[in-house]
Amino acid sequence: MFTLDFPYEGKEGATTKGGAGSCIMQLSDALHQRGIGVTVIAGKHSDYKKELVDYPVHRVPNIFFGFRESKAIGSAFMLLKSFAMPTDFDIVHAHNPPGVIASYAFAKRINAPLVLTMHGPWADLRQRAKPIARFIEKNSLSKVDAITADSFALKRHLEKQYKIKGIDAIQNAIETDRFRPGPRKEKSAARKRLGIPSSKFVVLYTGRFVREKHLDDLLNTLPSVTPHANDVLYLLVGGGFDQKLVEDWMAANKGFHKYIKIIPFMPPSEMPMLYDASDIFVLPTEAEGMSRSLLEAMAQGVPSIVTSIDANSELINRKRGVLYKPGDVWALSRAIIRLRTSRQLRSRLGSSARKHVEQNHSVDARVNEFVSLYNSLLKQRGR
Repeated sequence: MFTLDFPYEGKEGATTKGGAGSCIMQLSDALHQRGIGVTVIAGKHSDYKKELVDYPVHRVPNIFFGFRESKAIGSAFMLLKSFAMPTDFDIVHAHNPPGVIASYAFAKRINAPLVLTMHGPWADLRQRAKPIARFIEKNSLSKVDAITADSFALKRHLEKQYKIKGIDAIQNAIETDRFRPGPRKEKSAARKRLGIPSSKFVVLYTGRFVREKHLDDLLNTLPSVTPHANDVLYLLVGGGFDQKLVEDWMAANKGFHKYIKIIPFMPPSEMPMLYDASDIFVLPTEAEGMSRSLLEAMAQGVPSIVTSIDANSELINRKRGVLYKPGDVWALSRAIIRLRTSRQLRSRLGSSARKHVEQNHSVDARVNEFVSLYNSLLKQRGR
């Protein structure tokens, strides 16, 4: 596995820098549990302490100059590291274009099939030098033996954007035994641990604080929501490259501070507690792969309000949540108020969402698809 992001034990506990890292570890762990040897080359962050897994993980410097595109420099270090790696691998699996930059020469050297998994529209999310990002993405897609996308929407987008065919959609999955609806006593306990009064109506966002997530849209609903629902509390969990956008909003809207609680870090093991403490989940993003946070909320039976981008619409429909047009703050406000006033609607949407995830997004099914792909590639090479 070649990836810039792979979870680790940091100074504050188990840490990952995004949903993709959790999805990659989910696959690696499952392969390892099936007796398939796994080795990972990944970026090493400044707060790194130790690994969370008992299979080999080789860390390389993760360079960051204050803007997200600088992370791609880590590909060069992964490439250098690959020259010191053993050559007895059957498959090389890269994640996002930086992984291909790092692994292409290695895969050629050991004569192994190279698989690329796209965790979202990588080039579209670049804020700087987007034409260069598109060139890198196109070049990466052309160099590999197989491509997988984490949603059918992303498969269609990439095939249309680059006029290619044959991408496999292997949708993200979630651990439904860990993320599951709990009794009301678990909600009370979760709120007590987080310091949230039981009387609050908690609106949860969890994920990176980056521009494309449009947290400002969620925050901008407060002036229209609070006159109708004075008990709301917006629980924002995460951080990221564009955290200043949230800080600037807070500085310009001091009258709404009492409605907002920010938690900069939450260990992955504690994530179910966040959903236990929440009444609804909101994802105001304008661009996304198949969101792990949304899958977590659905698995835990938390009703969701999400933008109607294609990847979200694969998971959410009228029976399983609420969709609204990206950027439509008024529609988002109305949806929050609507769910605030109807416990029955929240229960119905949450139950339907849980059922959908149980039936369609199991970890075993996802891993089986990857194993089948690996075997097919090896068979093509007569192995």
